[in-house]
Amino acid sequence: MSTLLKVYVCCCILMFGSAFSVTMLLSYLPFLVKFLLPDVEDRDVGRYSGIIDTSMFLGRILGGFVWGRLADAWSRKNVFMWSAVGIALSCLLFGFSTNFYMAVILRFFVGLLNGVVGNSKAAVSQYTKQSRQAFGMAVMICSWATGYVAGQALSGAVADPIDQYNLPSNAFLEKYPYCLPAIVCALINTAAAISTLCLFPSDVTHDVFTKEHTAVSHAQRSSTDNKMPDNSSIELSPVVEHHVSSCDPETIDGDTGVAIYRLSYSQLLEQENSAYGYVLESGVSNSEPGVPEPDRETSKSVSSKTLSIQRRMLKRTRNAFTSSLTVMLSILKDRVSFAVLMNYAVLSIAVIGFDETYPLWAADSPELGGLGFSVHKIALSQGIIGVSLLPFTLCYFPALQRRIGTTMALIINCLLASICFILLPSLTYVSANPVVLWSLLLTLLLVIRVSIVACLTASSLLVNNASTTDRLGSMNGISLTMLSAGRAIAPIMMGSIYSFSLSPNNERIGYPVDFHLVFIVNGAILTGCTVIAAFYPRSLDNSKQVIPAVPADNNG
Repeated sequence: MSTLLKVYVCCCILMFGSAFSVTMLLSYLPFLVKFLLPDVEDRDVGRYSGIIDTSMFLGRILGGFVWGRLADAWSRKNVFMWSAVGIALSCLLFGFSTNFYMAVILRFFVGLLNGVVGNSKAAVSQYTKQSRQAFGMAVMICSWATGYVAGQALSGAVADPIDQYNLPSNAFLEKYPYCLPAIVCALINTAAAISTLCLFPSDVTHDVFTKEHTAVSHAQRSSTDNKMPDNSSIELSPVVEHHVSSCDPETIDGDTGVAIYRLSYSQLLEQENSAYGYVLESGVSNSEPGVPEPDRETSKSVSSKTLSIQRRMLKRTRNAFTSSLTVMLSILKDRVSFAVLMNYAVLSIAVIGFDETYPLWAADSPELGGLGFSVHKIALSQGIIGVSLLPFTLCYFPALQRRIGTTMALIINCLLASICFILLPSLTYVSANPVVLWSLLLTLLLVIRVSIVACLTASSLLVNNASTTDRLGSMNGISLTMLSAGRAIAPIMMGSIYSFSLSPNNERIGYPVDFHLVFIVNGAILTGCTVIAAFYPRSLDNSKQVIPAVPADNNG
């Protein structure tokens, strides 16, 4: 399996599991609130639902940039593994919540420990050619969207099985009626952590070493090379070239024919020490077959360089988080980057607002403007859309993006989703006719989901295009933080608007401040995103690249 395929497989599973953890409770959230707060009034359910949902996104606000910075300075593989494990444990415990406050705290940790989304997009952007960026990002967003819908559909199907399917009495399931969705989510994210451990390449974030793909130069490194290399090309020592020549290159620059390899400092030290038969701690010989044994002076030189590199690595690690603030400020000071990030955050308010209010609206009776759906019907409507979403997304967005560009694709799909948002609540007037209701409902939901996925895909591409490749992790970390801020606002804001729209005074006034109000607000937000995107520079349709130079030949 190629490195690129391994990255895609791991990131798809991680994105699916992360999205599943976000939406696993949406289809049954109104019923969970009533279970945890038996005395709550129906008109206040939306407000309490928003508090539970908001707590998760508050956690993501605090953790988003930290996870992105850790991936840049440490390792995306480690970030992916520990994040998936953290999500699995938090979701599992959430399923056994016995009171409202416990549920809020555990959902907060689900968000705090989620470092998957931004880093998956950064990894795919790093490993994918420019000509395939749209397809790669569409695959990631489609994996997210599939998990997003599957979380609602599958969780709704297994939530509270005794009441939903009239099963025999069971003390455990009666005490924890919503534990099964949490168990399923924990298993999915555990599988994501295992797949990352087994498949994801040991990525390198510190240095880029290059050599000619056609031949190995075997040129000696300069004796004055005692500086810590930065993210530029340096010349390889014979030892490292011996190790690298037996590996497959990570990427090959099409213009220069240079093969690009990524090695961390720990990998560099390990290869030099083992090849020269020198181990700093124990002094045990560990020479590598096929590499000539150097003399004692060379070994002493290597050990001296090893200590020098280790000291500089320690200093660099200590300064990593200090430099994070500088990196964040430099990104936010760029007006184009700030506009893209802000628009993405505003877009997320509309997306999460819809996901928050659709189950509330569908569960309400037709007298209140809803559809009178049960948990099973809400999950069924989401499940049908989830099955249909994959082929539509993979075919639709890449073709549209190639034809009209990323920015125009964002504008068109924002407008399309806005129109469908405003039309959706009118289906309550045909709720008495199941055939007409389900036909129109599934059509509108499919258009909304495909448009939303296209908007998110386009926005993710624009975020990556607004950043240079050496800051992708930090850029996506900031993006995740701002997205989480928007998503933290959305549930409680939209839940409160929906509860407000059902008040007796608004019901007497009627349209547009009745049950239509929250959908009109969502449509207006998407229209605002369209206006902002119209002012993007067209240069955003192409990514910024940092290509290392070919190493110079010191021997003339």
